[in-house]
Amino acid sequence: VAGAMISFIVIRVAVMLFTSVGGSIIAVAGGLRLLDLYEATQSPATQNIKTWTYDYAWFLPLVLIVPAAVGIYTQNRLINSSAKWKF
Repeated sequence: VAGAMISFIVIRVAVMLFTSVGGSIIAVAGGLRLLDLYEATQSPATQNIKTWTYDYAWFLPLVLIVPAAVGIYTQNRLINSSAKWKF
């Protein structure tokens, strides 16, 4: 019985975590690719995005964690206020 209760509590957190991280990965990958394509169109082509991604170990985790944290916060706020919704 205790295991079932814990699984119901943990499932909500797990779903919020995985959807936020998955959405963050998709958004960041798309944004970095668009910035990379934009850099290639500049008259002297630059490699700033590739340099930041490959040379700085902190860059990619930071740009993934920040949107994921915003997504977790937003989902938590929406879930907490869902009892007030009227259809």
